[in-house]
Amino acid sequence: MRALTFLFLLLSSSFLKAQSFQQIAYGVEEGLVTHLVKSAEFDAYGFLWIGTDEGLVRYDGRSFQNYAEATPSRYIKKVIAYDDDLYAVSDLGITKILAGVDTVGFETIIKGSRSKVDSLIWFPKDLYKDSEGVFWVPEPGSIVRLHQGRVERFEFPDHDTSISFFRSFSIFEVNGLVHTISHTGRLYRFDYDQNAFTLVSDEFTNEINGVNVVYPYDQNNVIIGCLSGLYKVKIEPDGMSIEKQQLYINEVSSIIAYQGQILVGNYGKSLLFLDQDLNIQKRVNVFKTNDITHTPEGNIWISSDEGMVLLKKNYFHTINEEPHYIESILPQDENIYYCFK
Repeated sequence: MRALTFLFLLLSSSFLKAQSFQQIAYGVEEGLVTHLVKSAEFDAYGFLWIGTDEGLVRYDGRSFQNYAEATPSRYIKKVIAYDDDLYAVSDLGITKILAGVDTVGFETIIKGSRSKVDSLIWFPKDLYKDSEGVFWVPEPGSIVRLHQGRVERFEFPDHDTSISFFRSFSIFEVNGLVHTISHTGRLYRFDYDQNAFTLVSDEFTNEINGVNVVYPYDQNNVIIGCLSGLYKVKIEPDGMSIEKQQLYINEVSSIIAYQGQILVGNYGKSLLFLDQDLNIQKRVNVFKTNDITHTPEGNIWISSDEGMVLLKKNYFHTINEEPHYIESILPQDENIYYCFK
């Protein structure tokens, strides 16, 4: 006579921690033109566009295609999507990628210069499109607004000039108003009446410094990732206040939303999965992270100075390590019942 034992399993946030990935590295040996990858993003057709120190590269899931002459400079700082449009930010300009299934084209949005010129941009680091459709371009010590064919530059004090080759001003919106935090941690708000950025707060420059990314958290709060840690900050009309800090997550380089979680990459070769309260749910050892993107299916691509890393989601997980002969499985609500010999 067989004795049947019933085992009850509850799939909750603890099961989320068991989420696992297969790591696949792509470098020069796999077809990349260089290991130095700064950013990557998908186009509307599912092709991955990779920004390297040797120009743009497209990956179709099987092979890499190089487009070294597509941008004014081969040194790509950012590949970023807005709506269905894809843009590449290089040292000497901003290029729109005209991606198709079988055809590819490139359109120069604005050229850059190795010296400051009123009509050109100067070593751009990123590209931000606000809710009104206006583009803002961070430079090492200034921000350029591109609107209706005009180039308008807003200079900042010398203490806000970034010494990073990769990051400078992080631009975001709160309550419909454009804000920026300098690499040195000062908060500015754009005043449309004065047509200028005005200082809102400089009281946290000792704590918040080396700012690399600002992630919009909710209507009034942002998450600031910097060399000194990770901070949840409330943006107020007359300043900002630190709501929560995670100093044990340092050298933060990138923050994105991921399937109800927050992904945080850093220069310390860790990828962290955080819940909405900024508590670490999972840590994955990877290369130094410059940028992160992911597919709708949950596969994660990491840009690094050592190539690309694909974290391919494992859809099958071992629930019980003991060898059981499973008789039947019954899912009910969020629970799973099964019986075995």
